[in-house]
Amino acid sequence: LGSRRDPASVATALREVLYDRALVRAAPAGAPEAGGVLLGEVLETGVGNCVGLSALGFCIAEEAGIPLRGARFPGHFFLEIPDDRPDPYWFETTALGRRMDRRAYERIWHPSEESRSCGVYLRPEGERAVLAEVLNIRARRRRDAGDIEGAMQDMDRAVALDPEWPPHHVNRGGLYLRAGRAPGARPTRSGT
Repeated sequence: LGSRRDPASVATALREVLYDRALVRAAPAGAPEAGGVLLGEVLETGVGNCVGLSALGFCIAEEAGIPLRGARFPGHFFLEIPDDRPDPYWFETTALGRRMDRRAYERIWHPSEESRSCGVYLRPEGERAVLAEVLNIRARRRRDAGDIEGAMQDMDRAVALDPEWPPHHVNRGGLYLRAGRAPGARPTRSGT
C-alpha cells in the first residue's frame, strides 16, 4: 500500500492486495456463514464473510501502516478508510471493495428509525469490534455444535471487548437462558 493516504488511493491498493494478490472473494450472497470468519479459514479457502474479509483488510492495512476503522449494521461489518471529509469512505469487503454510502446501506439493511437515531450503526469502530464480531460468529458455531459453555465464553469475551454493541448482549443472554442460567442473562450494567 506504500505511502498512499487519500481514501481512493488506499481503496485501490487495498483492493489489489486483498482481491488480486491474496485471491480472496466474498461468500455467496444470502450465505454469509459459508465464508470464513477466522483468518486461517479465509486464507485457506479463499472465501470470507464480511467479518473475515474485514479482519484480513485490517491486517493488511496494519502491516502497511495505513489506518483503517470498521463500521457496521447488525449482521454486517465493513471497513472505513479514515478521511477528513464529512462523507465517510466505506469500503465494502463483500463487493470487492466498492465504495458505499449511507443510503446504500440503509436500502440493503432497512434500519428502523429508532436504530438510525440511537447512533450505534455506521459509527467508526476499531479492531476490538471486529474481534468481538469474530467471537460472536464463533459462538454461534459452537452453539450449533452443542458447545454451549464454549459459546458463552466467546460471548462473554465479545461483550468485554465491545460493550456498546447491543447484539452481543442479546446473544449472550440467549445462551445463558438456553443453559438454564437466567442470572447470567441479566444486564451487566445499566442500559445493556
